[in-house]
Amino acid sequence: MNIVVAADWRDQSRSALQEVVDLYRPDVLTLVHAMSIGPLDSYPLAPLMDKEPYQEFERAKQRLIDKVGKQLQQLAADVQEQVPSVKQVIEAGNPASVILQATESTAADLVVIGNRGLSQFAEFAMGSVSHLVLLHAPCATLVVKGAQKTTQRVVVAVKGPDDAERIKTWLLAHPFKHPMELVVLNVVPSAFFAPFQGQAGFDAWTQAATATAQRFVDPIAAALNGPHYVATGRVAIGDAADMVAREVGLSDLLVVSTHGRTGVHRLLFGSVSHSLVHRVSGSVLVVR
Repeated sequence: MNIVVAADWRDQSRSALQEVVDLYRPDVLTLVHAMSIGPLDSYPLAPLMDKEPYQEFERAKQRLIDKVGKQLQQLAADVQEQVPSVKQVIEAGNPASVILQATESTAADLVVIGNRGLSQFAEFAMGSVSHLVLLHAPCATLVVKGAQKTTQRVVVAVKGPDDAERIKTWLLAHPFKHPMELVVLNVVPSAFFAPFQGQAGFDAWTQAATATAQRFVDPIAAALNGPHYVATGRVAIGDAADMVAREVGLSDLLVVSTHGRTGVHRLLFGSVSHSLVHRVSGSVLVVR
């Protein structure tokens, strides 16, 4: 398994690294640090600098690169006994762009990023690195929150056959290092029942919708059951984000899938998966 981990100066990077090697057995792990030098390192300002100031700028940048290199070596040392190959990428540039480029060039199966806990609006307004990577990464993304934790219970939120198949394929192809308890959750939206409330047969509608949803999640759970997972299917009724967040409050990790929208279309119409990244307190694995 090929994994890219975004690393910076914060303790969150160490937590993200430790959590991913606790979850998986990477064959190759690439630590990526992007240095945002600013406009001085870009055209046309850099060529306009006098020779002496520019040389001093280059020396200062090299000192920073050396310092970052030592930091990444320390992070690599923490996991060297668990990972056969640990590589380092240090580049000056926009952090999100550097991380995404490394993810593509290494053909990563998973990119791991820390999250500062900003609100969804704040992340969009400030151009959060985790926000941008989550939107544009070509592979699955693990968003790690808070201190490292040992994962034992995982909620797998599925909306329909397409995203359920993507998640099932991912979980079977990339099993966790240790056996996990999985809860395959489908939420029947409460708005579905609104036209029928107060009418005769309302209870029958509720029972029929719940039974249909249960017949949807049970085969998924059965397909996942085996040496790596102990899976059960569960159905809830209510607002999708609310009910998933409530269930995740009892677990260590949430697994969701994106709906495939890109760019402006995704931002305008929103995403339950993206909303849940901000709603839940624990880590979130977003599968594509």
